[in-house]
Amino acid sequence: MSGTSLSGPTDQSLAKLQSLSVIRLDFNYISGPIPAFFANFSNLTVLSLDFNSISAPIPEFFANFSKLSSLSLKYCQLQGTFPKEIFQVPTLQNIDLSHNLNLDGSLPEFPKNGSLRSLVLRWTKFSGFLPNSIGNLKMLSTIDLSGCSFTGSIPKSMENLTELVSLYMPSQRFHGPIDFIHWENLVNLVHLQLEFNHLNGSIPSSIFSSPLLKELLLSHNQFSGQLHEFPNVSSNLITLEGPIPVSILSFRGLYTLDLSSNNFTRFPFNGPQQLRNLSTIDLSHNSLLVLYNGSSSSASSFTQIQDMNLASNKLRRFPNFLRNHIYLERLDLSENQIQGMVPNWIWGISSLSQLNLSSNSFSTLEGPLPKYSSVSVLDLHSNQLQGQVPFFSPSARYLDYSKNRFSSSLPTEIGDFLASTVFLSLSSNNLHGLIPVSICNASYEVLDMSNNSLSGMVPQCLTEMKSLRVLILRKNNLNGTLSNRFTGYCGLRALDL
Repeated sequence: MSGTSLSGPTDQSLAKLQSLSVIRLDFNYISGPIPAFFANFSNLTVLSLDFNSISAPIPEFFANFSKLSSLSLKYCQLQGTFPKEIFQVPTLQNIDLSHNLNLDGSLPEFPKNGSLRSLVLRWTKFSGFLPNSIGNLKMLSTIDLSGCSFTGSIPKSMENLTELVSLYMPSQRFHGPIDFIHWENLVNLVHLQLEFNHLNGSIPSSIFSSPLLKELLLSHNQFSGQLHEFPNVSSNLITLEGPIPVSILSFRGLYTLDLSSNNFTRFPFNGPQQLRNLSTIDLSHNSLLVLYNGSSSSASSFTQIQDMNLASNKLRRFPNFLRNHIYLERLDLSENQIQGMVPNWIWGISSLSQLNLSSNSFSTLEGPLPKYSSVSVLDLHSNQLQGQVPFFSPSARYLDYSKNRFSSSLPTEIGDFLASTVFLSLSSNNLHGLIPVSICNASYEVLDMSNNSLSGMVPQCLTEMKSLRVLILRKNNLNGTLSNRFTGYCGLRALDL
């Protein structure tokens, strides 16, 4: 009777059908607690009440359903504490309590040779420790604890779950090492998610050895050290997060490599690689101190990369091997310790559309600068760049040059260089001279030229722009008045003088 638009409390006429073995009332409008007469359904094997509004606790008599094999109560607005004895029903194979945000509970000790195959508790308030006896559930193929609040260590007995296909335990409070678990026993594992926990120590090489592994998420933990090489890796791996040794180069199907937010200091750019499909690599928020060598054969062989994020590391030199990356579209080197020049070859990568070099110690832009660049998002803020303000990308939509040492006047034709620009920040530099009238030729939404030494009057056209929402000109040497100069077409929502 799924999806039949039943509404209100559960029909009392069901009480007469005490021989029922299957009850499916999904996607109805049933409301209120589960009635007491359900306790008489002693032959019940399947109970599914998904997507109803029970809004009450689950009665303890569910644990007396000695033939129950499948219990699904997702999206039922369940409340209270779930009776843990239900998990111990010897015939129970599948249980799904997901997306009941006010349902709390904990896991019991599981009996030996339990029949449970699927345990899904995602987005509930279940908490506590994973019992070591979870290893008794040797038929388990799916564990999903996403969005719960489990804590403690991951029990070693997990290595006994040889039928496990999917293990989802992200965003928990698990801590401690995982290198004592024989992950190589999990030969059927396809999905493993352990990201956003407090796991530490080294990553065991055995975690990569499952022949079917396609998804491995280990980021946002506290792993450290170097991972030893492993002889057997899954050729099916297509999504990967976590620290990887040189053997990562054997993952031929890999599209995305995410090692972000760990404490690693090295990445194996050396050695032959077969990552022909790798298009995205994220090494941000680590402690990488990488010296790139333009003659490195392995580095230059990563030329198919489209998106590279090396932000928030300890890099001190510009990665020169990138000059061969003709498919590179997005590059983030922000929040490093790179000094010296921004090389002029970077503007020659015709596919490059987003470049973030902010929060470094760059001092100059190597010349000659091109008359045209494909970069549409350029962030250079918080460096030590000097000289003339560069405008060489008429397709640029976002330009942030703030907090540098640019000391020129604004070119009279500035607006012609910025025809597509919607965000322009020149704040906190040493700019001087007048604001050219041509600045209104663009279609800005945000224009910030504060904290400079600009002088003269504010061009009246800035008070007539339909597109301009935010105009910030404070801390300059501007004069004149703006009273009665705003027209009905003015789109300003924030004005800071």
